[in-house]
Amino acid sequence: GLVLTGLLAAAGVQVPVVLPVWLALGLALIGFLLPDRRLRAAASARRASLRYAVGALLNLVAINLAGGAEVEQALDNALRISHGWAFTLLRNTIRRAQLQREKLWDALGRLGEELDVDDLVQLAQNVALAGDEGARMREALIAMAATIGSRELAEAETQANEASEHMVLPLTVLAIGFTLFLLYPALMQLTVGF
Repeated sequence: GLVLTGLLAAAGVQVPVVLPVWLALGLALIGFLLPDRRLRAAASARRASLRYAVGALLNLVAINLAGGAEVEQALDNALRISHGWAFTLLRNTIRRAQLQREKLWDALGRLGEELDVDDLVQLAQNVALAGDEGARMREALIAMAATIGSRELAEAETQANEASEHMVLPLTVLAIGFTLFLLYPALMQLTVGF
């Protein structure tokens, strides 16, 4: 604000004293709120990505359990073949839990609490209820993966509907403009004829 006022004053434009103060306050407010908003949006996108990764991981673990692997081996196999930042985070959490001789699902639940990802917390609770039995564990993981998948599908449909609603006004303006463009020559011929 002060730089703009200085440039205007150097150009010979009279600027009220209040303008640079209000301009500086407005820009400071924008400078304070904009990074916070962007960070929140980025964190929300990362949480959504982590939820997607958890759903994919659960499907892979259930497939490994159906193949006869133990729970820890199935989780390790699923994480070994998966790539991306979310799987790296999950892999590191599992390795840290193994080194500390902690239950893997408790570590994932704690990670879910730290990152505010309810799917990981719910996963830890479901696995704790299912126990260490292979068949019940596999059923719990498959049910959890189905729940996550259906919720992601519902969220994707909601976002698609919102995007469609946001496109109504621009398309309407475009259609009106195109219609006026097509009708303009005919209207000009009618007005010239009178």
